[in-house]
Amino acid sequence: MTVGDLIERLNKLDHTRRVILQGFEGGFDDLCNIDDWVQIELDWNEKKHVGGPAWYFGLHGGPDSDAPSEKLCTTVLLWSGRGSRDRM
Repeated sequence: MTVGDLIERLNKLDHTRRVILQGFEGGFDDLCNIDDWVQIELDWNEKKHVGGPAWYFGLHGGPDSDAPSEKLCTTVLLWSGRGSRDRM
């Protein structure tokens, strides 16, 4: 999903609605912060684990030093949860 896709979908909603994300092991947390220009490596989980992707990691990850340039992507990161509140 791109920023444009997200804006388009959010614009269809009531602008007074609260924005939340899933909690770590259950429940929900408020969206606390948005970091711009975070670099990730696409499909990182697939190459990282022998025998297939690990279910407990996200599909993309922090870039490894040997990551090919076509797998690098600059993105927007949404933060929630207790651990990220002090990042605000």
